[in-house]
Amino acid sequence: MNERQQKEICKRLDIIIKLYAKRMLDDMGICISEQIKFLHKFGFKPKDIAKILGKTKNHVGVVICQEKRRQLACKERRKG
Repeated sequence: MNERQQKEICKRLDIIIKLYAKRMLDDMGICISEQIKFLHKFGFKPKDIAKILGKTKNHVGVVICQEKRRQLACKERRKG
């Protein structure tokens, strides 16, 4: 198997994974921000999350940033 074939297989696997993730999220019936957090926890990059959910990369980044801030605030409250 040459490098070109390997890249094509990886590309197709990426598409299958994204389609499966979208289907799974649709079945879960959760809001967009929860879907973004869910995909981010599983290692999807913001640009991939945006493509899967049909949102902008900026929107996804804002939701992820808000979640990080919320988690940091919770940690700070626990300490103090």
